[in-house]
Amino acid sequence: MQNTIQTKLKVVIGLLVAIVVSFVVLLFVPQRKKEVEVPLVQNDAIVEIVEEPVVEEVVEEIIDLESDTSVVRLVNQAYPIDRTFVPSDLVIASVPSLHANQKVSQVVEKPLEDLFAKAKEEANLDLMIVSGYRDYTEQLSLWYTYTEKYGLYKANRMDAHPGASEHQLGLAVDLGVVSRKCELYTCFDQQTGYDWLLEHAHEYGFILRYPKGKEDSTGISYAPWHFRYVGKPVATKIYESNLSMEEYFEKQWK
Repeated sequence: MQNTIQTKLKVVIGLLVAIVVSFVVLLFVPQRKKEVEVPLVQNDAIVEIVEEPVVEEVVEEIIDLESDTSVVRLVNQAYPIDRTFVPSDLVIASVPSLHANQKVSQVVEKPLEDLFAKAKEEANLDLMIVSGYRDYTEQLSLWYTYTEKYGLYKANRMDAHPGASEHQLGLAVDLGVVSRKCELYTCFDQQTGYDWLLEHAHEYGFILRYPKGKEDSTGISYAPWHFRYVGKPVATKIYESNLSMEEYFEKQWK
């Protein structure tokens, strides 16, 4: 009988221990609470909380039209080049030229080579450089010559005003054909293959800088031989816009 009492006592003690342990667990171990979204109450009305949409920051493309070292430098009589400016990357052009040692900016050299090669391949157009880089002093001398020969007004319309010539940047080239037919005359646009040049020059970063009918915006007479390097992206945009360089950037500023 004593064994029976001891056994019952052990059972009771075990139950008491289990109860105590359970109580301690419930008391001290944190329980996970069910997360409940509580609506925002404002003036007795439930206001739905809506997350603000994420607005991506729009970064504007910066076009440098003023620095003399920029490939898109806008040059005309209103925006002249400093008379002391000389490009630091001038190289002798590796394409056919009217005069030996014609120089251009290095950034122009490879696109010019590619343009000449493709013009020959696709349009049988044998191009050459009639005039590349000209410094301020050379431009001044040329302007005096034109002024004496044609008068001040016409000289200024021939892209010869000192400081207002893109040739000083090393980014402009006057093109001709090796036969020298219609050299620096408007009939250059009648040469076989010229239409190809006009249509594809932008693919190599060049634009016809002084188009026909755009004299009021450029201030320069139609010059089908004068091409300017501005880089492929900008050249393509200007070409597709059918605007002059001045008109295109004026439209961007508005």
